[in-house]
Amino acid sequence: MKKILAVASVVAWLLFQPSPALAHPHLFIKPFVGLAATKGEIEGIRIRWEWDEWWSEDVVSQCDTDRNNAFSPKEQKKVKSGFFDGAKDFQYFTAIRINGKKTSFGEARNFTATIIPGGTVAYEFLLPLAKKQPLKGKMEICFNDETIYTAFDENVGLLGDKKYIKRATSEIYEDYGVRVL
Repeated sequence: MKKILAVASVVAWLLFQPSPALAHPHLFIKPFVGLAATKGEIEGIRIRWEWDEWWSEDVVSQCDTDRNNAFSPKEQKKVKSGFFDGAKDFQYFTAIRINGKKTSFGEARNFTATIIPGGTVAYEFLLPLAKKQPLKGKMEICFNDETIYTAFDENVGLLGDKKYIKRATSEIYEDYGVRVL
């Protein structure tokens, strides 16, 4: 009887262990990208994330303290420190390749948070390239959260002046990521 209980306990323990195969996203982002470029050189990547209604509700309820459906400068600082700065530990869920070479970037700059019609929250920020790159060749921007906690919409929108982007297509990347070519 003790053997049966021991085996049953081990089986029960194994059944309730987290499994990557059973993991699924809890947060959803609609990404947008654009280039920050001058004089024929790319200085950085402009990014906009439009969050799902659940994350947005959490951010708004904790940060829009005056309940006016807009973030004041003080409230934006609260959004940044409480709901954005941690993404730095995950390289902002972003990888950049220019002409096949991984390109490093610095800490996000020019962060803003807004509440858009419908109540969802959008973040906009710039990822400055560590070294300016010529505005030619092939660029690939990938958004992916390897923890599979955050999923990115496969249809990536374009930001700003589109004259620098001749052709852009997006496709599914990894489990819940997206790649813009």
